[in-house]
Amino acid sequence: IIGLGWGNTRPQVLMDGASTVTLAVSAADVWIENIIFLAGHADIATFCNLTAARLTLKDCDFIENTSAENFLLIVDTGTTNNEADGLALIGCRVIQPDTATVNVIKFDGDCDSVVIRDSFLSLGVNDSNAVFGVATGKDLTNIDCCYNRITRLNTAGDLLFDSDTTDNSGIVAFNVFFHADTSGEVIVDLTGVGVFENYGGAVVDKSGYLLPVADS
Repeated sequence: IIGLGWGNTRPQVLMDGASTVTLAVSAADVWIENIIFLAGHADIATFCNLTAARLTLKDCDFIENTSAENFLLIVDTGTTNNEADGLALIGCRVIQPDTATVNVIKFDGDCDSVVIRDSFLSLGVNDSNAVFGVATGKDLTNIDCCYNRITRLNTAGDLLFDSDTTDNSGIVAFNVFFHADTSGEVIVDLTGVGVFENYGGAVVDKSGYLLPVADS
């Protein structure tokens, strides 16, 4: 499903009617590109309820239709392990300033070969949640999360990934994160992945720095 046009001449889809409105993807190998998706209701539970493998969202925008209309999640995977393998978010813009917004992606089951690249993510403050949430006991394997720009002025908690397992794998590299945590500053809690050249910054108008501290 590929939208034609540029800027606001791209197709625009208004998600409206109730907080339960969602795009249910239950078929494998779906590709959605170059479409603007507008949240038309407050606290929409999820833009996409995903129960199939290899969904690609490319060059799409996920924005408010008007103030206080927002998505809580952009993608929510099912609880069945590996049914959402191959999920890709590439070149997208997610601008959700509402403080009720929880995650861009919530991984409720084990997931393999996830790609998150070249996207701009701007979320409202929600100190209880990382940008990408991982359910208790679930692993992300062979993840490729690189070259994203993120702003979320959380003051505490894990910032980009929040996981409680040790069997993750893949690479998280070359991401920049503007936040407001001046003490803990944990960008990636995803034990098992390779972490390279991720930059954080918590002070306006000051250059960011490598997080975590470089291995000597």
